Amino acid sequence: DKIKNEVGVDIFFIADEVFLLGFGRNPNTARNGLKEDGTTVFDAYTSYNMYANRVVIDNESATDFMFRESLPIFEPWAEETVFFPNVLPMYHDFRGHKPLVGDAAQFREQLDTFACLPRPSWYDSDYSPEIVFVTSFNEWWEGSQVEPDLEERYGYTFIDELKRFKEEGIQCPTV
Repeated sequence: DKIKNEVGVDIFFIADEVFLLGFGRNPNTARNGLKEDGTTVFDAYTSYNMYANRVVIDNESATDFMFRESLPIFEPWAEETVFFPNVLPMYHDFRGHKPLVGDAAQFREQLDTFACLPRPSWYDSDYSPEIVFVTSFNEWWEGSQVEPDLEERYGYTFIDELKRFKEEGIQCPTV
C-alpha cells in the first residue's frame, strides 16, 4: 500500500524463496523478506527451480521428482503464505547433473496439482492472481524449456499443453 500511495502504481512483490535444503523448506523458519516484527516484505512467494542433483533418482521423471521433493514443501508454503508454485517440464543441463525426463501428460499433471494447492484462510483472491510459474520457457542450457524446438524432440507439445490448461481453466477437485 505504501508503494502504491507513493508512486501511484500497485506493485506486487513475489520473492523466490523456497528451497529444498535449509531454512527455506518451511515458511516458519525461512528468514528472507521478513521484517523484525515477523511480517513479510513480499506479497507472495515462489520457487524458481526446485532441482537438486543430489536428491534426483536415476531415470526419474520431472513430475515424480516434483511430487516427491517439491509438493511436501509447497503445501505448507501454500497454506501459510500466498505461494505461487512452479512446474518443471524436464531437466538436463549438460553439466553432468542427473536428468529428469518429462512429457506433456506429466507436465499437465503438475499443472493440475500445483494450481490447486490450498490457500491460507486470509487469502484475498480478488487482489492476488492465480499464478503458476514455468521453469522455464527458454532455458535451453538446462533442458527445461517449453519453447517449441526446431529439432522436433518434443515440438510444440509443452506449449500446446500450457495453452490447453489456460483455455480450460483451473479445475480443482471438490472436497
